[in-house]
Formats: sequence, structure tokens, C-alpha cells
Amino acid sequence: MQTRSTLAYVYLAVTVLLSGCQTLPATPQEALNRLPEYIPTPTGYRPETTRVLETFEAAGGTIIVYAWQADDLGGGQCRLAAAYVTPDGLGWRPQSTLSLAEPLGADCQPDALTTGTLSGSEVSALTAVFGASDRGVAVRLTWPDGQTKVVPLTNGVFVQARPEVFTTWELELLDAFGNVIERESLT
Repeated sequence: MQTRSTLAYVYLAVTVLLSGCQTLPATPQEALNRLPEYIPTPTGYRPETTRVLETFEAAGGTIIVYAWQADDLGGGQCRLAAAYVTPDGLGWRPQSTLSLAEPLGADCQPDALTTGTLSGSEVSALTAVFGASDRGVAVRLTWPDGQTKVVPLTNGVFVQARPEVFTTWELELLDAFGNVIERESLT
């Protein structure tokens, strides 16, 4: 038989536990803005400066390609990055992020082909290739199993992913006629 005091203690314990729990971000964008609360981020990362450039749905989550402005300690430079966020009950949970070391050019625009690879997490098998270029209209991405995908650049940015873990890929930057402008590979 439960008494009122027992129920009061149970209610108090649940209230204390729930008040200590951090609410998850409500949207993928909010998850991006709260990255430092969940996963390690680069020195100088300022969430308030993030600007979403492209998103891509993959492996049950969303890949967000974004630019961010480093603080003065980071040289005030604009960086290209990607984050993988997944829905988790009542919100979105950041799983991984990668910020490229090479800064973008003036006005956060790429000066040349810049690419990176983002992996999922322990939760999700995922390989995402993302990047930006001031030239070309598309990239042709070739995965190690031979599958090829042509991905258009949207506002100079591209992202593509597969729900598998790969450690190599080849990428060709294409002009409007399908000619290869530049090649890059991760092997």
C-alpha cells in the first residue's frame, strides 16, 4: 500500500530528474546552433554565425552543410563544415561534425574546390562527401564500389551521402558541358 508521502517522494524524485535533463533541439538548425553542448567543435566555433548552405537527408537523419565565422582567436576566417543530426524522440541530436581546415575566401565564398568527408556516429553508418567550388556546375562522385552519382552544385555547394562507411572516393568537378575541370580523391 502506498502512502501520500511515498507518492510525494516519487513525484519529487521524478521532477528533480527531469529538471536535470537537457531538452533536445527542436529543429535540425537548432541542433546545429547547439553543437558545442553535444559534440566537440573546433576552437573559435561561434554558433551564432552559422549559415546553412545545403541539407541532405540520409541514414535516418539530416546532413547540414554550413559556413561559420571563427572568432578573433581563430583569425576571423569563414569555414565550411558539415554536421549530421538525427531525430531523437522530441528533438534532434547532433551525431558528428567536421569543419574544414582551409578557410573560405572573401564573403564566405570558396576560392577553389574544397571538399570534406563526414562520418556518421556509433548510431548510424554513414559517409557524406561535401564541398564547395567557385567553378563548375556539378561534381561526379565515384564510390569505392563503383557507384557513380552526378550532384549539381547549388549556390556553389554540394553534398552527397550513403548509409555505409567508406574510406575512399573520387570526385570530379564538371563544367556545363560535362568536361572535368578538377579531380580530387580520398584514398
